[in-house]
Formats: sequence, C-alpha cells, structure tokens
Amino acid sequence: MLIEIIIAVVVLAVVAYFISAYNRFVNLRNGIESGLKQINVALKKRVDLIGQVVDSVKGEMKFEKDTLTQVTKLRSAARPDMTSAEAKEVDNAARSIFSGLKVQVENYPNLKSNENVKQLIDSINSMEDEISRLRYTYNNTVQEFNTRCQSIPSNIVAKLGGFDKKSYLQFEETETELKKAPKISLNE
Repeated sequence: MLIEIIIAVVVLAVVAYFISAYNRFVNLRNGIESGLKQINVALKKRVDLIGQVVDSVKGEMKFEKDTLTQVTKLRSAARPDMTSAEAKEVDNAARSIFSGLKVQVENYPNLKSNENVKQLIDSINSMEDEISRLRYTYNNTVQEFNTRCQSIPSNIVAKLGGFDKKSYLQFEETETELKKAPKISLNE
C-alpha cells in the first residue's frame, strides 16, 4: 500500500511538472510573439516620426526626391505583422535616414533652432531608447525559452510539446556602421 502511494505521488509530481513546464513554454512563446509585435509597432512609429521630421524640414529647405521616396517606402514597409528579417531591414533603413537627417539639421542653423524639429528629433531619440529596451526584453525572453528547450528535464517537455528553439532578434549595428553617417543631400 505504501509503495502504491509513493508511486501515485511520483506520477502526480511528474504530471504537475509537465503541465507547469508546458504552460511556461506557452507563456514564453506568447511573450516572444508579443515582443516582436511591440518592436514592429515601435519601428513603424519611428518611421512615422522620421516622416514628420522630413515634413518639418521640407518647410525650411528642399529635399532630394530620393530621401522622400525612402521615407515613403519605409512608411509602407513598417507594419505590425513584420517578420524579424523585415523588421531588421526597416530598422537599418530608418537608422540610415535618421542619421543623415541629424547631420543635416546640425548644418543648417534655421533647422537647428526650429523647435518643432528639435521636439521631433527628441521623440525619435526616445523611440530609439524604447526600441532598444523592447529588443533587450525580446532577446531575454528568447534566451529563457531556448535555455528551457535545451535543459533537462524541460527539454523533454519542449520536444513533446513541439517547442523549437527561437532566433534572437539582431540588427546590423556594428560600431563602424553606427558611427558612419549616410549621405543625404539637401539643397536650400
């Protein structure tokens, strides 16, 4: 009788662990999906803010057609349902355009003193911080998910539950690329 009780307790403990581990995998997977959606929304918001800077600066000077075309293209490319690869492309293009805009604003005193442009650039910088925070949270969740997929005994639950290792969200931002300002030509 005692052996049967011990076996029942062990079986119940294993079942409870399996349920708990499975639910944690579901929670982490949903967090990863939600995190990517939040990053995509933030990238779209950043692109929209860049467009507002462009519109503000257009009032002060003429832009080359290419810059306006790039911003328009980014606005349509940035959407909440982007994949991580698409988000990476939008992020890189937005960084490039914004870096060029900041350089140009510094070169034109009228733009530099324009309060609207200053506020928009501050908003974009704030958005950059938010995107960095969201990416950090996303990658931490992926790390926990992947660790659980590879650790014993939760790896058994991962295999039985069909949970596969997730990829980290990485954008191209080597130190050299971050320091290099893209060429955006503005004509007065």
